[in-house]
Amino acid sequence: MLFVLVIAAEPKKATVAAEPVVLDTAEATAKVVRQLLQAKAPVAVDFEGVDLCRNGELALVLLSDGTTTWLVDITTMGQAAFEDNGGRLRLLLESKDVLKVGYDGR
Repeated sequence: MLFVLVIAAEPKKATVAAEPVVLDTAEATAKVVRQLLQAKAPVAVDFEGVDLCRNGELALVLLSDGTTTWLVDITTMGQAAFEDNGGRLRLLLESKDVLKVGYDGR
């Protein structure tokens, strides 16, 4: 007979995620973008809107560094969220130094 002893590790306790932070000004968005660009750590991204495609309308960009989740209100800021003298999201999304992680479950 063969017996195998399995020693299980203590299960990890689930952590409660902090409430997401809503960014609805270009200044607040630029501050977070600067922080994420400096960290050069992977960033989870998600895009929400109506009929997202070439002619669709983007409403919300979700960003997370694994600790904090930010909800970028594109409906309020519009194009200013992406501009270099605004929220600077374009710099983050086009950065080759920051890995962006996304999922499209169509």
